[in-house]
Amino acid sequence: MKKNQLVILVALVVILLGVAGVIYQQDQRQVDSVASSDLFLPDLAAVINEVNQIKVASANDENLSLSLVDGEWRVTSAANYYADFGEIKSVLSELAQVKLKEKKTNRPENHSKLGVEDLANAASDSNALQLTLASDSKVVADVILGNYGLNKAGRYARIVGDDQVWLLSSQVRTPATKEDWMSRQIIDVAASDVTEVSVRHADEPAYVIHRAEGSGADFSLVDIPEGKEAAEQWKINQMGGLLDNLYLNNVVAAEKFSLPEPHNQLVFKTKELARIEVKHAKGAEDGVYYITLDVSALPDASAEQQAAVEAMQKRTKGWVYAIDGVKGDIFARDLAMLVTDVAKEAPESDGAGE
Repeated sequence: MKKNQLVILVALVVILLGVAGVIYQQDQRQVDSVASSDLFLPDLAAVINEVNQIKVASANDENLSLSLVDGEWRVTSAANYYADFGEIKSVLSELAQVKLKEKKTNRPENHSKLGVEDLANAASDSNALQLTLASDSKVVADVILGNYGLNKAGRYARIVGDDQVWLLSSQVRTPATKEDWMSRQIIDVAASDVTEVSVRHADEPAYVIHRAEGSGADFSLVDIPEGKEAAEQWKINQMGGLLDNLYLNNVVAAEKFSLPEPHNQLVFKTKELARIEVKHAKGAEDGVYYITLDVSALPDASAEQQAAVEAMQKRTKGWVYAIDGVKGDIFARDLAMLVTDVAKEAPESDGAGE
């Protein structure tokens, strides 16, 4: 082949490769454009209000199920305890709205790199999370969510039974643990609504703190023993604020778990004429405390106040809650921790030796 013919042939190859590259890029832009406007689950929005069952399965066997029971979401795999509706609503809403951002691999052997492998084949440290949504046991969506995209942009996902993986337009954040799917708040009674707390320990003197009308935010220790005086005010006030935003770490049905002995008893009385009895005990492990609640209405409570008390009792009765060590330690305070010895006055000098 002559030299000039070879040059012409090479030039033609370069041109053809360039044209092919342009066509490929245009094709890719067209695919990306279509993908970015498409929903990941286009049929979910139409049936989202009919979803009443959710199954969550992970590679580390942190599996749970949630169901809508009498109009309230419950964690059925945790003794039917109350679920966090806000978390459920957020997950369902995001799944119904999230869009396809970028088409990825459709090779099963590459799924594990993106955290979307079948759970049966997943390593225990895989991020693969399978969400199955159902309406009266009829599956309406079954997906596997995997790793987050580069710089936390989006999340890899695929539909169960379909090898095609997509990078989604948002992270579709899901609760990390079983407890995060639960409604964590046990009760919320502000210290300003508490009028009195009486405390009994198994082998310690009982005591009462009281906040008189018009006395501001401070509680007073009633009937201080002779030779003693109240300790720092903040220690006493903390006892009155124990029910303010009280959250659980875990929960178990009372019929399956007995409160450890010995336990102490605290009775809170509120402005709304509620009597809240809390039994409290230290667990076998350091920093673990358990409580139970029994709520009733005080005499003279109005019909509205009684209804509020009944709702509180219905939600908390029959459960043993594990709470964090910070509030657990405060629940455990006995009288000795709230008093100190009266300071002795120094004797007056008689002037001798001057």
